[in-house]
Amino acid sequence: MEEMGTSFRFAWATSMLLLGSGCEGVNEGPATLGPRPPPEAGPALSAAYVAQCARCHGERGEGTTITFPRLPGRARDEGSFIARVRGGGGPMPAFDESLISDADLKSDFAVLLQLNP
Repeated sequence: MEEMGTSFRFAWATSMLLLGSGCEGVNEGPATLGPRPPPEAGPALSAAYVAQCARCHGERGEGTTITFPRLPGRARDEGSFIARVRGGGGPMPAFDESLISDADLKSDFAVLLQLNP
């Protein structure tokens, strides 16, 4: 007898999910079925950042570990950020202008401040 009740509850729950998935636009609540919208584009980091920095600091500068911190880190002005990238330190190598230009660093610094205030 108990097995029949469990089967009924499962069938009822499944039918409610199926019915709900075909009612696009009816329920605009937070739990909707279907494809997720694309992430917001937001500000973009340079191709040089993606090639040179993202593997350690993350795609959006969010940091990956205490060794590879969130960016811009403690640098709250463009000059100290550029100096840190150019000079390196700890496990981070120095990056010269052949790897990432000053223009890219300035742009990336502004974007990172927006992404990680």
